[in-house]
Amino acid sequence: MDFNRLNSFIKVAERGSITKAAGDLYLTQQAVSKQMLLLEDELNLNLFNRSHNAIVLTRDGENLVGNVSLFFDNIQESISQLQGEMESLEGVIKIGTSFDSSREKLVRIINLFKTQYPNVRFELVFDVDFTLEEMMLSNELDMGILFVFREKKILNGVRLESKKYGLYCRKDFYRKYGPFKRYKNLIGVPFVEYTHNFGSFGAWMKKNCPNRLKTFLEQRPEIVVENDKVIEEFIRAGWCMGFIEESRFLSQKKTKQLVKLFPQAEDILASLDFVMKKKESKRFIEREFKKHLFAFWNADDD
Repeated sequence: MDFNRLNSFIKVAERGSITKAAGDLYLTQQAVSKQMLLLEDELNLNLFNRSHNAIVLTRDGENLVGNVSLFFDNIQESISQLQGEMESLEGVIKIGTSFDSSREKLVRIINLFKTQYPNVRFELVFDVDFTLEEMMLSNELDMGILFVFREKKILNGVRLESKKYGLYCRKDFYRKYGPFKRYKNLIGVPFVEYTHNFGSFGAWMKKNCPNRLKTFLEQRPEIVVENDKVIEEFIRAGWCMGFIEESRFLSQKKTKQLVKLFPQAEDILASLDFVMKKKESKRFIEREFKKHLFAFWNADDD
């Protein structure tokens, strides 16, 4: 049984609206709607009578509200003795991230965490992965959300999610350097890269054209920048080709000026990791925030 769905169900019943309940839970309306459908499937019950103007509980829904409310009341009574201690906890958690979309998730998760630990403060640093890793190694940051980190003997990464990247360029860039009918046509073409060691292109060529990998790696990137947004800006400016995160590209309105190279090729997957030092933190608030982060990171996808 998924208790997050039960908690969302109680909130929907209290508010009489999925939209209002979603606002209280810091989730999207679509996420809460999906939770309710999954709960009904799991219980094999029809919990709501839905109309355009209102959402009303069925008899089964009313019975479930009574039972679940009592269950949660008992839990609340059990933990209320600890509430005073939890609220009195203090401290600062320092987090670094380089990925644009993780910032929105962090804000939501921190808001939820502070309802339980209101006296815990946060310091957020937004920078490139390399800088954030150095700050973690020098104890300037407690944790990071990174795509790339090098000191794997000292740092440990646990995957939060994966992002799919495709190879893109502007249409006028394609006309100038193309046509790109074979992978060998990419050799000698200006490209922007995330790191000096061909992290993106090396992985992509290894998947799709391993026999050309050695020749390709003898080149040098035209531009190196550890920032997805800046990489995309260079590609859109027509200076070079490079990799754009697929979901970000598809959500943009101005996509007609770009073309995907070798659309039949296998895209690369980049892992977005939660990173801390391998030596487990002794601070209770850091351990609690880590558990909180993983519990709610993909809450909108449930």
